[in-house]
Amino acid sequence: MKNQLCSLIYVLFLGSLLSNLLIANTDKSINSFQPRKLVYSIGLNNFKSKTWRDLRFAGKDAKDLYSAFTSNSVGFDGGLLMTEASQRSSFVTKKQILAGFEKIKRANKFEDDTIIVYISTHGTVAYKKDGSLGRYIITGDSDPQNLAETAIDYDEFVSSFNRLKSRKKVLILAFCHSGVGKSVLTPQMKRALAQLKSPYFEEPIHERSESSVILTASGWREPALEDQKLQNDVYTYFLLKGFENDTNKDGAVSITEAHSYAAQMTYRFTQGRQRPSAIMELLGADPIIIKGRVKEPSGASLYSLMGRFSRLLVSVDGKNLGSLEKGVAVPDGKVRLTIKDPGSKKVVADRVVNFEAGREYSVSDFLSPRLPHTVVVGAKLLSF
Repeated sequence: MKNQLCSLIYVLFLGSLLSNLLIANTDKSINSFQPRKLVYSIGLNNFKSKTWRDLRFAGKDAKDLYSAFTSNSVGFDGGLLMTEASQRSSFVTKKQILAGFEKIKRANKFEDDTIIVYISTHGTVAYKKDGSLGRYIITGDSDPQNLAETAIDYDEFVSSFNRLKSRKKVLILAFCHSGVGKSVLTPQMKRALAQLKSPYFEEPIHERSESSVILTASGWREPALEDQKLQNDVYTYFLLKGFENDTNKDGAVSITEAHSYAAQMTYRFTQGRQRPSAIMELLGADPIIIKGRVKEPSGASLYSLMGRFSRLLVSVDGKNLGSLEKGVAVPDGKVRLTIKDPGSKKVVADRVVNFEAGREYSVSDFLSPRLPHTVVVGAKLLSF
């Protein structure tokens, strides 16, 4: 009798165990098909070559951003932090960075995944193997005499980023190629650029992609600066503050809202020396949410993703909505959109548009003439 009772208890225990394992495996299987949110945050302070001065806060930038995205309030699923401290090494190499990107690539299984890639380091310009000028991302082991082999080719990296499966991906670049700030040009390259008949540092319009967003800490001819008081890269500091900037009050913060806030605050803090920019297609785009959950949408959002247009004044159906300094909420549906330059009082756009609720729009999509990417603001012709 005792043996039969023990056998019965054992069978019941085994059945319960198998049932729990089945439930756990089922939950795991279900979760494996859910979209994920991943962040790959790279920050390099140290460089073997004395050509690149060591940075003070790049490692902290990357750690702060990784911690913010993976915090409970933002709720990303994880990712990878790439700094000297995280790798327990004096330098982070090109090989390590590219290997980390491959891990993120393998983890990105679905189009609905959200992928954030952040890089804080030096940038530079050098000749490629085919003799053309190219931009490079400097790593801890980059050799100024052989950048084609030892630095990361910017164009190749962006192409790899654009090929990720995710249609909700953001590349954040906290460096520049201007030769000042977080950028160093060799003496030979300075002489070569000075001899060019046309400016090299033009915004790369061709890099736009329907499923990618590229945010830059500065304009293409401007420095990306660190600041002792902020203990961060200036743009990165304000981007993190922008995580609280719910412009349209829909209960969630999009990457566009955060960047718009950071762009304006960076411009003010640096007294116009640094104007963060963005490369994206934003004509009625679904927002890439980085924090919170969208409530029932009751309007659309209009942004100036480049500091040069932030002074423009917006009115809808004759009602003044103010400047584009931090973006404005606009009513959905068919409305008359009027945009004025406050300096010259000139109307730079006046047209009927149809805004969709919950969507984001860039002011540059409504400026006339739309092509060739120019608009007169005040007495100056601006390119974008």
